[in-house]
Amino acid sequence: MSIAKTTAEAKLTLPLVEKRRRNLVLTFACTNAALSAGLVYGWPALRRTLVVNEQSSLTEAQFGMIFTAGSWSNLSAQFFAGLARDHISGCGTRTTACVCLLAALAGTLGIAFCGESNFFVLLLSMFGIGISSGAFLVMLPVAGLFSLERQGTILSSFSGGFQLSGLVFLLLAAISSDRRASFGGFSVVLGFLILGSFYMLPKDQFVKWELEAEAGKEKESEKEYLSVSVPENENDIEGDVAVAVAVLSKTRDEDDGSDCNYKAPMDTAICLDQIRSWEYFLLLLWFSVQMIPMQYYVATIGLQLERKGDDDGTYTNIFSILFAASAIAAPLIGKITDMAGLGISH
Repeated sequence: MSIAKTTAEAKLTLPLVEKRRRNLVLTFACTNAALSAGLVYGWPALRRTLVVNEQSSLTEAQFGMIFTAGSWSNLSAQFFAGLARDHISGCGTRTTACVCLLAALAGTLGIAFCGESNFFVLLLSMFGIGISSGAFLVMLPVAGLFSLERQGTILSSFSGGFQLSGLVFLLLAAISSDRRASFGGFSVVLGFLILGSFYMLPKDQFVKWELEAEAGKEKESEKEYLSVSVPENENDIEGDVAVAVAVLSKTRDEDDGSDCNYKAPMDTAICLDQIRSWEYFLLLLWFSVQMIPMQYYVATIGLQLERKGDDDGTYTNIFSILFAASAIAAPLIGKITDMAGLGISH
């Protein structure tokens, strides 16, 4: 990197993704969440299609195993995708998202073309579909392109999109009773998401810093800049270093509602420190207590309702709709988080 000094200033480019692009990237990330992140939670609608419409010979224990495979991959994929993005060379945001969505596409094609009683293909297909949550995870840092006052709302909207994707299987079943047509067509949608991820997502991270060399000219772009004054006689390499340090220090120290919330590595707690914290432990405990019963609930809700007389699947469909409808409240909860804090919103 080089710093071009004019009479008394150097310029620091703020986000790598400009303001005019970040809203588009955010829209794409939310669309991806709504179409792929939580597909496995539409399982009740898919199970009913297999049992009632296609007279599958699989047992309820086997259906439970199929959903468990998808549920486990949906949760674990986020962990492994995060590790891959941060620690494996070449697996940045773009590559990780594309690989996860490609696994979901393969799983969707498996659902489309396998037999209704093919246990192993259904299990592997649900496992592949669950991996789509990895793409959801690596797109979350797009919120860092926006001011701190908006990040809670953005992240909660992502969560709402995750819930909304649980409606996809029900919509596919309503569009066509032929799985080849409905799920095969949806695989095309996932293909477009892969292409969008490849062209729109950054190779590594969403926020980077660049020192821009501009000598005496106006930059022909809409990017924002910070300026720092330096003595005119500092024309050596040491002066360049001093300017860079001054600019970065100024950027970190100022709390002016900037749209970029970059933290230098020395300002960020290391991973192990965060894992050992009480906050992390309590959040993990809360999440585990909430999620494990919910997995069993979603896996068996169709069977439970059928045993109580839901012969036409009306209440099973209502469950899927209500599950997705929580997306409506997600931005409001995020706004409360921004205004009053995470504890109040919880």
